Order: sequence, then structure tokens, then C-alpha cells
Amino acid sequence: IRIAGRSPRTITVRSTGHGPLLSDVAGAPAGAPDTSDDGQSYAVSVAWAALKPGRTMDGILGLNVARDPAGVQAAAALFSAPAESIVYATTEHIGFVAAGSVPTRRGGRTGAFPLDGTWPLPGWSPQADWTGTIEAAKLPRRQDPSDGLLVAANQQVAAPGDADGAALGGAADTGY
Repeated sequence: IRIAGRSPRTITVRSTGHGPLLSDVAGAPAGAPDTSDDGQSYAVSVAWAALKPGRTMDGILGLNVARDPAGVQAAAALFSAPAESIVYATTEHIGFVAAGSVPTRRGGRTGAFPLDGTWPLPGWSPQADWTGTIEAAKLPRRQDPSDGLLVAANQQVAAPGDADGAALGGAADTGY
């Protein structure tokens, strides 16, 4: 890497099938053992939808030219990361659509930890792998509610377990 006013620097970025190794730059998490029961050393990597190639910019450009709910939903279907809550209005309609790549998981538990993405998981176990992503058409959406109101304030967009059984941001603010 060229650095202004300094000598170039070479860095090594190690990666796994789950993503880059964070433990190479940040060390092991506090309290984590250095090795497993069988003497293998641990490393911490991160799986994140934004680390995979996607078409989010095409979706943003599509929103700029969308003229109706179908156009907004088609553009939103191109979003991969970050996941977004899109509220829209046309001359005739109002609506909300969740957009982004939302991984699906097997569910269940490994030891004391749920396999839902809320805890670090054993990357060496296929039980913890993503099984795919939720289709855009199955993500939460709403159009022209009967009371004429849509509110988007970083709240939970779907009941836990909705959208093909995947949790969508279980840490949303409960409000005031």
C-alpha cells in the first residue's frame, strides 16, 4: 500500500470461507481460549453480506427512476448490503419495503448458543453455515395501509421469525 510521505507497506489479509480474519488485527476476544480441546488454535472471522459482490448501487440508481411501487420494489430487490428500510411515496401510493441480503440459517443450537447469528459461531461446523438468503419478495413490505400511515424509525420491521423464519434485527429499539 502506498502511503503519502512514507515507504510503501505490505500487509497480509488472511481470509476464510466465512470472511476475513479479525483476530489477525484485533487479537482474540477477551476471555476466549487460545486453543481448542484438541490443541488447534482459534481464529475469529466475520461473515457479512456486504463482503460478497452485489448490485446495491444498481438498486440505488433504480430508485432514482422508479415511478410506481413496482419500480421501487424491483430496485429494492437489487440491494444486497447494507440492508435498508425503504419508505416511498408516488403521486398515488405510499409504501415500505425491506431491502438487502438477509442470510438464512439452519436454526437450532450448538451447545449453549443459538444458531441464529446473534452469537459467534463455530466456523468449522457446517451446522453454523448460512443456507442461503431470503428472496426479496419474501422480505417485509407494505403498501397503501388502510389508516394511511407508515412509520419508519429503526423499529423491528417484522415479528421475530417472520420472513422465511429469519430474524430481522432482533435488537431494535422498543421506543418511548
